[in-house]
Amino acid sequence: MKIHYALLICCLFVAAFPSTGLGERTLHTFTTPDGRTLKAVIMGYNTSSGEIQIEREDGKKLWILPTVFSEPDQEYIRQWNAADQFMSPTKFKIEANSTKDRVSEEKTEIVYEITLENKTDFPLKDLRIEYRAFILSKSHIGKQDSYRMDGGQLDFAEIAAGEKASKKTQLMILTTRSSSCCGKISQDYLKGFWTKVY
Repeated sequence: MKIHYALLICCLFVAAFPSTGLGERTLHTFTTPDGRTLKAVIMGYNTSSGEIQIEREDGKKLWILPTVFSEPDQEYIRQWNAADQFMSPTKFKIEANSTKDRVSEEKTEIVYEITLENKTDFPLKDLRIEYRAFILSKSHIGKQDSYRMDGGQLDFAEIAAGEKASKKTQLMILTTRSSSCCGKISQDYLKGFWTKVY
């Protein structure tokens, strides 16, 4: 018998944007084509107008088109927007649904299907998911309980803007050990499932 259920998962997102200095409240020096500079923090991006909201050093906030700045600054703004969308739970979603199949009295097989949904404005490329299942082996004969981890890695070459992609994890096995003299010796329980997206 197959049981389908969604398990609450802990998701950690690690976005790699080398040498951009991106981050929450990062002060950046913007330069105009004529050489004037302005130190400010990007606060937001308006997709309909194409404007960014910045907060200057003096605390004043304003909306401005990225095209008033130099090309390197426009690239910084594009990367800031990409990082901001990637880290947004409404723009980038991850879901894990498991299939649990008890194949015998001694063995239950579990497979997760992990789905990534890209609601950003750009394709996401070269994504890697590392996953771990935490399994408790509960002893029924007075011995100490033990823990183990099963896990692996899934690679997604590209997910286009507005698209979803799914992959299945490797098979994970929960066992029940019994003996004719003592009955149930130990039983495995899935205690948690963790994913990390790069």
